[in-house]
Amino acid sequence: MLFLLLVFLNLFPHFYAFKNSPPGFIFSGQASWFDPWDINVYVAAIRSGQEHGILLQNTFTTISHQSILVYPIYTLIGQIFKASPVFSIFYFYSFLTTLLLVGSLYFFIKIFLKKTLNQLLALFLISLGGGIGWLFFPRPLGADLNVTSFTFFSSWQRPHEALGIIFYFGGLIFLYLGLEKNNNKEILKAFLFSLPLVCLYPYYYLSLGLISFSFAVFIYLKKGQEHFRKLFLFFVPLVILFLIYFLHFKNSIGFQGQLFQKLRTISPIELIVGYGILLPLLIYQLKNTKKDSCFIFLNLWFWISLFLSFAPFGFARFFLRGLFFPGVILVLKLAANKKELAKIRLRKEVFLITLIILLPISSFFIFFKRIEEVKNNNSWYYLPANSQQVFDYFNQENGANKNVLAAYHFGNQLPSHSQAKVYFGHLIQTPQAQEKLSKIYAFYQQKYNLKEAREFLREAQIDYVFFGREEKQIAQKQALDYSFLKPIFKTEEMILFEITNHNQT
Repeated sequence: MLFLLLVFLNLFPHFYAFKNSPPGFIFSGQASWFDPWDINVYVAAIRSGQEHGILLQNTFTTISHQSILVYPIYTLIGQIFKASPVFSIFYFYSFLTTLLLVGSLYFFIKIFLKKTLNQLLALFLISLGGGIGWLFFPRPLGADLNVTSFTFFSSWQRPHEALGIIFYFGGLIFLYLGLEKNNNKEILKAFLFSLPLVCLYPYYYLSLGLISFSFAVFIYLKKGQEHFRKLFLFFVPLVILFLIYFLHFKNSIGFQGQLFQKLRTISPIELIVGYGILLPLLIYQLKNTKKDSCFIFLNLWFWISLFLSFAPFGFARFFLRGLFFPGVILVLKLAANKKELAKIRLRKEVFLITLIILLPISSFFIFFKRIEEVKNNNSWYYLPANSQQVFDYFNQENGANKNVLAAYHFGNQLPSHSQAKVYFGHLIQTPQAQEKLSKIYAFYQQKYNLKEAREFLREAQIDYVFFGREEKQIAQKQALDYSFLKPIFKTEEMILFEITNHNQT
């Protein structure tokens, strides 16, 4: 039942938005809450897989570059389903990975909680858990509503995130079991689960190392067992594989934006609101006098990851991913401690009902907001109907694999709907994105003279120029005056220009 609920919460808003497309518009393919611009990247990777194979060709840049092994779970499924609509593949994939993630979470929960009722309750609260960001909406105070991957909500939507969590949790939890039981077979399982992280989430090797090392110190102090050499042997091959993959990644200039991405750090107030009632309970449970191995491991997992989220790395906030897992289990262990509940004058039933009511509100809030947004004609939900002409043109033989100049919104949409490449379409996926954005503004505002404009397009290897709603707003006019632009087709909303011979002056 929980699986079906999660699928419904994820997929129904897309279907509802599609069925209620307003006159004069077409459905963009998604009605996402978190980062629709990222979803277009993943869908474009599926399309790249259909056309070019498992090695990805970045369609969010016009720079000639080497294809590399990135987003392989998308390019591979594109290769398998070459003739299927890419958005349909993406949603079917999310359906499958949701099923796999729910099953995996339940398996991992059973390692820490023994009673079936507690296991099912934990699965429900982990899957739907959030904070109190909804209390302050539309102010972006809660990470549960405004930060991708803070809760499990985006894991049900993004197949690679669901698989990444399974591999990360498997690596971490089997490593815990291996150290706790002094069992090499469990450590081998942890290693096998950790391998795919090389090309999914390699930065998790840092949290894996810190958490497992800290837990190994605890085991040494408690039992006198020394596991540090095992950890060394565990991580050395992973680090070597990571360095090989890093060099492979670094050799392709088409993906430099991803390699050196910078994301903002989440503020303390966002964390407090994002975790809601869970955070004070997690602080309180630290008083627990029964500090067994399970208690220590789960707390190391939660608090080390929390502190890592403030590290000076562009990807630091992603260390918060999946923390509702150890958080919820620790709080449910607190609920089982009658003495501690008595100290705060709470009955167990009241405590659990409060959790069941409060934690899932954010997930349902997001669901209804996605539905509500349909009537607002959200520009990420709907595109002008004439956009289909552009998509169709670049899906035909004479338009396939051509390079297009457009502003951010349409530039982000085009590679997921067609075989075109864009000069700029994503702040991370596009290399030197900010520099390119400045040049786009200069071009559309006609700050370049005729020679400079032509040289800019030649260097950027542009074949076509798109002039739609956003581009007109940048230009603050209804037309472009560059004489070398030849209209392919023209409507009230947009114009698609072909560039005449670059060698002309």
